[in-house]
Amino acid sequence: MKILNVAIVGGTHGNELTGAYLVRRWSAYPDAIIRPSFKTKLFLANPKAVEQNRRFIDEDLNRCFRMNSLASTDRGTYESLRALYLNQMIGPKGASKHDAIFDLHTSTSNCGVMLVLKDNNLINRQLAAYIQCQIPDTKILYTPPIQGDQPYLTSICPYGLIVEIGPVPQGLLRSDLITLTDEVVKHGLDYLHALNEGRQKAVPDSVEVFEFKEEVMFPKADDAIVGTIHHSLQDRDYEALHHGDPMFECLDGSVIAYEKQETVYPVFINEAAYYYKNVAMSLCLKKTLLTATGLEPT
Repeated sequence: MKILNVAIVGGTHGNELTGAYLVRRWSAYPDAIIRPSFKTKLFLANPKAVEQNRRFIDEDLNRCFRMNSLASTDRGTYESLRALYLNQMIGPKGASKHDAIFDLHTSTSNCGVMLVLKDNNLINRQLAAYIQCQIPDTKILYTPPIQGDQPYLTSICPYGLIVEIGPVPQGLLRSDLITLTDEVVKHGLDYLHALNEGRQKAVPDSVEVFEFKEEVMFPKADDAIVGTIHHSLQDRDYEALHHGDPMFECLDGSVIAYEKQETVYPVFINEAAYYYKNVAMSLCLKKTLLTATGLEPT
């Protein structure tokens, strides 16, 4: 297996400015992303949303890449048009011109450096493990493959990662997080180049990941949020949540606690981008993924 073409995408969500900024910077100063063994191409995914500093114009672009959506003749939204364009330029999905993709995002949650694995591909596991070795505080969020087709931009290519960096408010640039994102991408490119050269970078035999389990909704009444994230939980992404631990502080002063017996690990706590879906956080289980074999996670 040889990597011939790599896509780097920024601005998939228009109010996450880091990726769009880096696409502009690397376009002007490409030496940072050039590697001898493959070509790297830059894409600004959702330019109209970036211009308007909005997450999206009509719908979430990062949910527009299922095969049936890409094949549909109904192009009623701006994002469906952009998905078609990106699929043509980066893909087509299932027979992609690009072998790997880095999709750059930011989060308002206290996620630090988070790499999102949307499949259990061995190269992607090793890629994430290598980046984690170079940036030790990196966390890996693993979303087990869903039945059928995936809707995410990264699903166009066989290999690659979603990169989430936070916390940073929407519509705001922070130089430290730009630098971190730049560092993540450069380590990823280094790994792919070494793979091509037959001198695969050393990675551990396994990595700890946070495997997505479920989303938790804000408490609502009369279509309005009536409970905020409990102050003891705010900003504690990846920390254990046990039975009885407080989750929400409500209008009437009451507290909603975590009721299940299974210990979980919240991520994307109080993520501003998910308010329109009423999602307060995602709960994960701590698992191990092997990086030396193609076995399933344990």
